[in-house]
Amino acid sequence: LYTIRMENASIIRKNAQYIKISTNGFLADGLMTEEHRQVIRDEIDKFRELFKHWVSTFEKDEFEDEWGLFI
Repeated sequence: LYTIRMENASIIRKNAQYIKISTNGFLADGLMTEEHRQVIRDEIDKFRELFKHWVSTFEKDEFEDEWGLFI
C-alpha cells in the first residue's frame, strides 16, 4: 500500500537524518574522529540518492491516508 510505503520511507528518512546530525555531537564529545564522521555523512548522501529513486517508484493507490499526510 502506498500509505504504508510512505510511512516507512518517512521513518527511514528521519533516522538517516538523526544519524547524520548525531555525528556532530559525537565529534564534539570526542567519540568520533572527523574522518569517521565524514565517512558516515558521505554514505548517507549516497544512500539519499538511492532512497529518492526508491520513493519515486511508489505508485499512488486508491486507499486514502486518514491523516491526510500522504495525499
